Amino acid sequence: MCRCTIGEIIHFFIGKEDYPSPLTERLVKAGYQQISGGYIDKANEQRISVDYRQNTPSQYWHLMSYCQRRDPSKIFPQSIVCGELLFWMAEVSNSVSSMQLNEVLDNIINNPLCIKGDRPYYDRRKWNNVIHKLCFDSICSVVERKHINIPELVIVAAAHEIALGGHVVRVCEYNGEQVYVCTYKEEMVIGLPRFYLWNGVRVKNVNGNEGSELFVELIKTKRWK
Repeated sequence: MCRCTIGEIIHFFIGKEDYPSPLTERLVKAGYQQISGGYIDKANEQRISVDYRQNTPSQYWHLMSYCQRRDPSKIFPQSIVCGELLFWMAEVSNSVSSMQLNEVLDNIINNPLCIKGDRPYYDRRKWNNVIHKLCFDSICSVVERKHINIPELVIVAAAHEIALGGHVVRVCEYNGEQVYVCTYKEEMVIGLPRFYLWNGVRVKNVNGNEGSELFVELIKTKRWK
């Protein structure tokens, strides 16, 4: 369940207007854009171009225009269901894997309800629900963890485990690197943990045989409790 605030959403996404989002661009340019109401009406009121073929208005503008008109202390609401917005947020935050987003994207654009003129139309209720289920909690998990002194690149590297309910924690320092793993509220059968080693510049994922060796070494040196 999302516990991040609108203010935290703003803080996380502010300045990410030009972050590459080729999957979202492909989705919108395929015609998956709200037709009227909501941000489309707001864009028209402000004389901002509305053209799905140009991917306008941008989802960055959509998010900021929504959040900046609301109390930043309020929880980011689960009632946000706009598929293209959540899809963009998930892509830019790396909270959902490209493979998963690509799968949903292909399913959407390959299954239009109808085509009128040169524009496809889609079952937005169905696909918005699919996108919401896939993306919403994962987005919030990444944003929440941005604010507990976990390096952002570690959060990105652990995005898949976070999506499964994992909570990133620091274990120890080992050979000059910070060691992080994901813990879970509910017991899960996952075998040995996946380690994320942070040297202040980059993250290294450690699992498999290398992970087993690291796990044994942390136990031997009493760094793992």
